[in-house]
Amino acid sequence: MDVRIVSNCDDAVYKPLYGELVLQISNGVNKIGPFISKKCHIFNVGLNERYEALSSVPKYDFIEIIDCEYNSKYIYFVSCNDIKPKGRMSVSVYKYSIVTGKSDIIYNFNDEYSDYVKEKRMKIFILDENYILVQTEYLRKDDYDNDLGYTDISVILVDIKEATSQEILDNVIAHSGIDTVIPIRRNICLVKTGYSFMTDSRYDSIKPEERPTEYLAFININQFISDILLKKKQLHYEQIEKFDKDVTYPYVRLEDDYITYSRVNVAEHTETIVYYSLGDKSVRTFLNKQVFRASDLKSTALIDGEVHYCLKTSEGCIFTEADNPKKEHRITGCNILKIIHGIIITERTVPKSFIKKPYTVVELFKGFSSEPVIRERGTVADVLCTDKDNIFIFTRNDRQ
Repeated sequence: MDVRIVSNCDDAVYKPLYGELVLQISNGVNKIGPFISKKCHIFNVGLNERYEALSSVPKYDFIEIIDCEYNSKYIYFVSCNDIKPKGRMSVSVYKYSIVTGKSDIIYNFNDEYSDYVKEKRMKIFILDENYILVQTEYLRKDDYDNDLGYTDISVILVDIKEATSQEILDNVIAHSGIDTVIPIRRNICLVKTGYSFMTDSRYDSIKPEERPTEYLAFININQFISDILLKKKQLHYEQIEKFDKDVTYPYVRLEDDYITYSRVNVAEHTETIVYYSLGDKSVRTFLNKQVFRASDLKSTALIDGEVHYCLKTSEGCIFTEADNPKKEHRITGCNILKIIHGIIITERTVPKSFIKKPYTVVELFKGFSSEPVIRERGTVADVLCTDKDNIFIFTRNDRQ
C-alpha cells in the first residue's frame, strides 16, 4: 500500500481518476444565476504537476454526471451561458480526454436556470461513447405544500452522434429512475434504481403504492442499451436481492472487494447491513434493530478483515466487532476522517506549549495499532485513493 501525504494543497474537492492522476475542483470566478463556476485541474500527484482542463470554458456542478465506464480516461463537465430571454441558459456537456487533452460537446439543451435552484435536478449517466441517459427529477409536493422530494422522474436515452433521444419504456426506470451506477468491471455495472424513502423520513408521507421500485442489480451496459433501443418494457437485471415494497436501500458503496449496502425493512423497523463479495459472491449480514429514522442506521467499516460498527463520540470513535460485540476498540482525542483499506486516518490538535502555538496533525493507523505509521503536520483538505494500492492525503499546512 502506497500512502502519500501531499502538502500545501489548495482548499478544494479532490476526486480519483486513475493511477496517480486526481481531479481537483475549486471555485471559479464566473456565475450564472445563483451558481458559481468551478475550475477543474488535472493533478499528477507523482510528478506534483497540475494543469487546468479547458481553462477558457466556465464549468458548473449543479448537474450531476455519473460515468459508467470502468477505468475511464475521460472527465465530463457542464458549461452554461446566458441566452435570451433573460433567465434562460444554454447548457453543453463536455467530454474531455485526460490522455490527449481533446474535448467534444456531447449534449446540448436550453433551460431556465432558476428551476435548478429548487424545482428540479438532473443526472446524466455516461453509458458509453455513443449513448447517455438523461434523468430529470422534479420536486413533488403534497396537498399541504409539503415537499415530498424529487420523486417525479423523466428519463431519456440520447444518441450522441445522431443527436436524437427516446423515452425509456422499462417500468422500473420510467417510474423510479436510477439512483446511482457503479462500474464493477469492463461492461458490467451495479445499478441502484429508485430512491431511498428513508431519506427525510419520506416513508411517513409516501403511500405504499407510490413507493419507488428499488433494485440492486448488475447490468451489462451493451445489453442495457440494446434493450432500450429495442423499446423493451422490461430490461434485464441480474438482481442481488428480490424486490420488496417494504424494503429500501439508504446507501450502497464499494468497499475493498465487497459491495456494501444497507437494507431497511420499514415495516419491521430493522436494518440489515450486507457485505457482498465480488469474488465468490458470498454474503455476510449484520442485523440492526429498532430502526425508525436515518439517524438509527449503523455505520460500519472493514478493518483487519472484520466488519466493525463505528460509533462517533465527542472524544473520538468506538469500534465494535460486528460478529463479537464484546470486542471493542476505542480511538480518542482525535477526529476520524476516513477508513480506507483498513487504514484509519485521523486528525487531531496538539495543544500549545510555552514555545509553540497549537497545531494540527494527521495520523494514519494500520488497523488498531497503538502507534501511527505516518504522522504529518497540517489540516486535511481531502483523502482518496485512485486504486487498491494507493492512498493520497491532501493537507493544508497550518504553520504560522
